[in-house]
Amino acid sequence: AVVSTQSTGEQFLKFTRSELDTCAMFLGIKLLHPVSGDKLFKNRPLLARHIVLHIMALFPSVCSECQSEYQVSPGDNPVLRCHVCLQGSHNCLQVLGVLEVIQSSPVLQGTVWLCSFCHEANDVCSIAPSQSNQHTAQSTPAEAATPHQPTNQHQISSDVLLSKLENVAKEKKKK
Repeated sequence: AVVSTQSTGEQFLKFTRSELDTCAMFLGIKLLHPVSGDKLFKNRPLLARHIVLHIMALFPSVCSECQSEYQVSPGDNPVLRCHVCLQGSHNCLQVLGVLEVIQSSPVLQGTVWLCSFCHEANDVCSIAPSQSNQHTAQSTPAEAATPHQPTNQHQISSDVLLSKLENVAKEKKKK
C-alpha cells in the first residue's frame, strides 16, 4: 500500500503543538537539541511530517541485502536509518558488514543510507534529461509515497559493495 506523507501530515496539523509533542515523545522522537536545549522542530508541519515518517518506518519492509521481510518495532535501535524516510535497516549479517566497512573507513564517515525504495525514487540516473532542469515546489517521489517494497533495479550485492568500499579505503590510505 502506498501512503502519502503529505496528506497524512496535513491531517496531523489539526492537533496542537502540545499533542504533537506528546505523540513524538511516545515514539521516542527527540524534541530538544541535547546541548542548546533549542526545539529541533520549529513548527507544527515539520514535527507532524516527522511523526508520520516515524510511524511509517514501523511498517514491514524487505531487506535490500538479504531479501528477508523484517519490521522495526518501537524501541528497536536499527544500525542504519534511511536519510529520507527514517526506515530502519534490517540487522542482518550483510547490513552489519556494510556498517563495519563504513565505520572503519575515514573516507566514508558521514555517509547516509537510503532504503531501497528511497534510493530508487531519488536515483538521479533514472530521471529523464528534460526533467532534470525543472524545479518545482512539488514533493519528491520519496516524500509522496513510501511503500518500502524492494526492487531489483539498481541494486548491488553487499559483497560487491563491501569490495568496492574496501578498495576505496585502500586507495585513500595509499595517498
